[in-house]
Amino acid sequence: MLRIFVFLFIFLTSLQAHAFNPAVLFETHDLDDDGFVQSTYEGVMAFSKYKNTEIEVIIPEGGIKATIDYLEKMLINVVEHRYDPIVCVGFSFGGLVEKIAAQHPDVKFIIIDYNSKGSNVQSILFREEEGAFLMGYLAATASKTQKIGFVGGMDISLIRKFGCAYAQGAKDKIPDIIVFQAMAGDTNQAWVNPDKGAELTRELIDKGVDVVFHAAGMTGLGVIKAAREAGILAIGVDVNQNPLAPGVVLTSMLKRTDVAIFMALSRIWQNQWHPGVVSLGVKEGGIDWSVDEHNIQILKPDMQKQLTELSFEIMAGIFRRVHRYNNEEGCPYLEFEQSARN
Repeated sequence: MLRIFVFLFIFLTSLQAHAFNPAVLFETHDLDDDGFVQSTYEGVMAFSKYKNTEIEVIIPEGGIKATIDYLEKMLINVVEHRYDPIVCVGFSFGGLVEKIAAQHPDVKFIIIDYNSKGSNVQSILFREEEGAFLMGYLAATASKTQKIGFVGGMDISLIRKFGCAYAQGAKDKIPDIIVFQAMAGDTNQAWVNPDKGAELTRELIDKGVDVVFHAAGMTGLGVIKAAREAGILAIGVDVNQNPLAPGVVLTSMLKRTDVAIFMALSRIWQNQWHPGVVSLGVKEGGIDWSVDEHNIQILKPDMQKQLTELSFEIMAGIFRRVHRYNNEEGCPYLEFEQSARN
């Protein structure tokens, strides 16, 4: 029942509206990125199958750079064809949702990874810093050189949130550990450049890093590749990336966008939807970490025990504050060169 449409103005004119008529918009045409996008798409597929209902998935035309103007045309087009709810996946839609939702107060909008205001907008946000803290603690535990690294995709506040909490977790375990960071760029291309990810990782390895964590989309595939070639450990993100390099990926920080979108659509289906911010972290099952046959030999029982204990402390609210990066407050655990884009 799931239908995927490449965004073309004339193609959408034949679509008809009905009572529950959701459209899910992605800012990239590649739905198999082994990360954030794929996880979200799998949640959409699961809901469509479970409820036996049609969901329109709208993606940019292949090869088209999805500029803000292009994304705005995508969003306006689905509004005009009376889709409701409209789900936008990714921070690039943020300002657009706020603008267009205000013009169409009777339409429900959901956006993932951006806090958009509006009486008809639900923003689904994740407390990524909780998972990144756990990954930093684990990296420090596994490191033999006491030098670890972080590779981010686009240099924005969201990604610095990962890097800062990662460094905090590492220093909570070993106060004197050295944490290096590198960003792949300041445009959307930073998410889809595995060669750049590999290059940055090799530079970190040259500095003595023996564990590297990425939050870089498809660019992170290059991080894992370089780690495998150098014989160091990597930590994946968003989905379970352990199978990409068995014995190399120590674990993966899971950002359960699949669960988030499934639950958001379910609430609308059950007439229980509400606007505002939905915040998901370890406590709500929105953030987790993975263990399977691909990493069980390197993620030792004592490491798993430590992660489990820290997770429970975070869930129970008895753990001290995990730092949440913002441009004003900065990061006391890791130095970034300048203010990032929000």
